[in-house]
Amino acid sequence: MSKWEKFKWFVEQIKQMKKKSAPFATLGTKLIIRSLITIGVGNIALYLIFPEGMLVEELKVSNGELSTFTLILTVIVIIIGIAMILFEGYNYKKARKTGKIIINGMKNGFAKFPIDVLSYEEKNNSRDTIKLGMIEEVDNLEKQIQYYNSEKQIDLYNRFIFNDELENLYVCGISRVPFLVAYGVCLKGNVSIKYIEREHSTNKSFFLDDVNRKIDIIKMNENIELSEDGDIGIAIGFTTEIKKEHLPEKLKEHTLFIKPSLEENRLLIKNQDNLIEIVKKIQKIIDSYSSNSLCKKIHLFLSIQTSFAIELGRHFQEGIHKNWVIHNFDGRTGKYSWALEVSKDFLKKYEENEPL
Repeated sequence: MSKWEKFKWFVEQIKQMKKKSAPFATLGTKLIIRSLITIGVGNIALYLIFPEGMLVEELKVSNGELSTFTLILTVIVIIIGIAMILFEGYNYKKARKTGKIIINGMKNGFAKFPIDVLSYEEKNNSRDTIKLGMIEEVDNLEKQIQYYNSEKQIDLYNRFIFNDELENLYVCGISRVPFLVAYGVCLKGNVSIKYIEREHSTNKSFFLDDVNRKIDIIKMNENIELSEDGDIGIAIGFTTEIKKEHLPEKLKEHTLFIKPSLEENRLLIKNQDNLIEIVKKIQKIIDSYSSNSLCKKIHLFLSIQTSFAIELGRHFQEGIHKNWVIHNFDGRTGKYSWALEVSKDFLKKYEENEPL
């Protein structure tokens, strides 16, 4: 076998190993077994079974039998094999502390979890995917809200997601922004969350692990005052610009407009650290508005990507923040057609005498 053929064989073995659920344990076991067979199990057995001077007075080593060098080499290979098995066991235990979530509220959402972005341990050994949300249909908004509240009422999050020492959680999904924010409110376990976004043009999924471009927020106006009803709004346009004329009449002069330091774009934020930095700055603004005793509700008008919406929801502070009202924009009519009100106890459709 030539060197090139050996190299190709080695590459092929690596590919096959990655396809297996426990490649290191399998390879480690093979190393141990083949090492024992190579040196001759019988010779080792004589050393291990019979005390010195009993039955066997002397074991002569010839060129065709066990040599000291062969024994040392074999022991090293066996140790490597054992280490690989232990390493596989560690990775398996770690992978079992990894969860996967899909938030699906639209028909063009994720059909299944994009496991291709995970490591081979997590692909094969992580927990089963939990699907949240109800696919929207014509006039089923109330059913979607009821579904959300039911998931919360049965304590789905603590019973099936944040249980058994969960450490890592992968989250992806496609839904209306108000529902994404609402589900983010429920994903507050003390775990490490990693978001998975999907490129719309290619359907390729990816982590937010690109270079941190230090995208910041820019306030377009200042000194926002409460409306007569004690409401105030925040319009965040990172995907597309939010126009003042699209807002409800009663909030047009009582809304803070925020844009990114870079030009608006779909999937603008591709670094999770950058995303968290941005959300924390917005949280401080909401904290400031909520500290006003006259403030009744905080209205959010959002043109943001999935991970942004979920992470923003995770920063909802129960008992500190006033209720959030998250508005949904209808591109066909150019209006905000409905909204969800989020509180620490429930999710409901926002109702008001004056139409939005």
